[in-house]
Amino acid sequence: MALRMALNHPDRFAGAVSIGGPFPQGEAPLRCLKQARNLPIFLAQCRDSLDYSIDTACEELRLFHIAGLQASIRQYPCGNELDTQMLADLDAWIMEQITGVVAAEPHFPAPWPQGEEN
Repeated sequence: MALRMALNHPDRFAGAVSIGGPFPQGEAPLRCLKQARNLPIFLAQCRDSLDYSIDTACEELRLFHIAGLQASIRQYPCGNELDTQMLADLDAWIMEQITGVVAAEPHFPAPWPQGEEN
């Protein structure tokens, strides 16, 4: 619903977030395409979701590319739930939209060396 509202009224929103929801169908969601191209969009897709499959997300990625929309698309190793990495990425994206400063890439600790135990 957030994505539908933002695409229908891109002049009223600074951006849109969709977590685990597919692209809106029906009612001409791209009728304001020219203005919507300036709308930053964050899409989060859960890899193991039964409601929003990887295939659907890939089809929508093509649509976003062809339409010229500004979308940051992320996929997470979860079902239909929020996880901490998703929320951290969303927080960083929102702060980037507000400040214009791109956050540094997250630092992930190196994996345990093979053959060593605690």
